[in-house]
Amino acid sequence: MGTLVDALIPELRRLGYTDFMQGNQRVMLTEMEAAAAAASANPDGFLDRIVADRRDRLAGWARACDTVDFDPGRRATDTSAAM
Repeated sequence: MGTLVDALIPELRRLGYTDFMQGNQRVMLTEMEAAAAAASANPDGFLDRIVADRRDRLAGWARACDTVDFDPGRRATDTSAAM
């Protein structure tokens, strides 16, 4: 998990927030940074390569999230406007 969280850290820092909500829990950026710092290679080389590939893909996805999309395909359509 730390390896995957590490892929998100640069973009999370860029947002400028230090806390995030997960359900009714607050997750601090410092906690995510600690998880990323604790990342270690999987002793199974095959699984390690899979995780590394997913980390790279996740990092690329995170870098591409540079705008907020508000079109109806990205969120539920507001039905009150139709009335």
